[in-house]
Amino acid sequence: MGKDWSRSAWDDLLLSGAVTRPVPTFEPRTGTRRELKLPALCLLVGVIVALLYVWPVLIMTQILAGGMRSVVFWPILTGSAVLAAVLAWAITTYERGYWDRSRHTLPDWADPPPWK
Repeated sequence: MGKDWSRSAWDDLLLSGAVTRPVPTFEPRTGTRRELKLPALCLLVGVIVALLYVWPVLIMTQILAGGMRSVVFWPILTGSAVLAAVLAWAITTYERGYWDRSRHTLPDWADPPPWK
């Protein structure tokens, strides 16, 4: 009789009960991670927008105008990132509120019940 290779399968060992793993218990958090998710994403959007749209204009200004002091360059880049982050947060907050208020007016085909 040949060797039984199925005993080496990890799934078979777990399902047969030969190996047991203790299941860790976690205490539910108060939601601090979720509260920080939107501002972090908005800050990321602000940085990306500043690097994508403002930085090339500033670099072209550096090249074509013969230079720009860093006292002017960095505040413009930082300010545009902060402004884009605040705008992204404001738009997202407004849209969330709008759709929370308007969700009940959607037709069935837009938000079908799970049994359809």
